[in-house]
Amino acid sequence: MQDAANISVYLPRQLDVFQFAIFSLTIFIGLGFLFYYRGDKIQEIVSEKARISDVRAATLVDFSYVILLIYKLFISTVPMSTTWIFLGIIGGREIAISLARKKKGTRHKKKALQLTLKDFGSAMLGLLISVILAAGANPAIRQDLINLLP
Repeated sequence: MQDAANISVYLPRQLDVFQFAIFSLTIFIGLGFLFYYRGDKIQEIVSEKARISDVRAATLVDFSYVILLIYKLFISTVPMSTTWIFLGIIGGREIAISLARKKKGTRHKKKALQLTLKDFGSAMLGLLISVILAAGANPAIRQDLINLLP
């Protein structure tokens, strides 16, 4: 529901039956692929983190995520995608674990920074693609982007 609402914001305010059918079919097929591949890339991002298979660590991440989502939904007035909250929690956790390690050297710190930057880069690529799709689907957004250019 959250993803559909995020996508719907960029659609024109009035959709004819054909446009609505395309929108609905795209969401349905996208979620179908996500379930069929069991999260695939999303699950890969989570699984590559340090000790995320440990139930205690995973519970801490989940608890932090829930608290921030509750804050976002009921208290904060700043619009923000839950994706950025999740990446912030996962990246922050990874960096904190690498800083807390007792072993000497910078290998763990470099790996944590690389994982965090890779996740950030993937999110930025997704943001760019979503802006391109939004501009392609909504003439008002396309015109606003054109007006931003010098």
